[in-house]
Amino acid sequence: MSRKPKAKQLSFSLKQKIGIYKERNPRASIRFIAELFDVTYNQARRAITQWKRGELRKTKPRTKLKKIEEIRAELTPDETLERQFHFAVAQLESTANLAADERIRLLESLFSMRKILQNIRLESHIKRVDAGVIKEIVRKYEPNASDDDVIKIYLEAVERWKLQAN
Repeated sequence: MSRKPKAKQLSFSLKQKIGIYKERNPRASIRFIAELFDVTYNQARRAITQWKRGELRKTKPRTKLKKIEEIRAELTPDETLERQFHFAVAQLESTANLAADERIRLLESLFSMRKILQNIRLESHIKRVDAGVIKEIVRKYEPNASDDDVIKIYLEAVERWKLQAN
């Protein structure tokens, strides 16, 4: 007794055609569709199921990935982290079939990530503001000081302050 030969795998486009046909002809039986497209009953049933689940819909056009150098030149690390955070939140929002415990775990991670991002934003803001204030103070006493002179004076002041603190 020999086994029945295995049916050939269906192409993606043929599965789509079967799904579309069933959608347009809901009263057509799976056996009729299988004979019409010259496939097995199980292949037709699986293609219809995949179509109903949306697995055979037209795929989105692939986006070309940016090169690392372009990203580094375009964005600061803080801006990159900010974008990734927003992307993760949006991804979580769009995922409907996620178990509650998994969703809670991800939310906890996102909340801690949010705190870290807020601290980074605050630190970078203070640094920018402080740098401008320090430059103005130095230039008040040294009007002709260049940016390099300001940095040098600042570093000297930091060293003196550290020595006094000890």
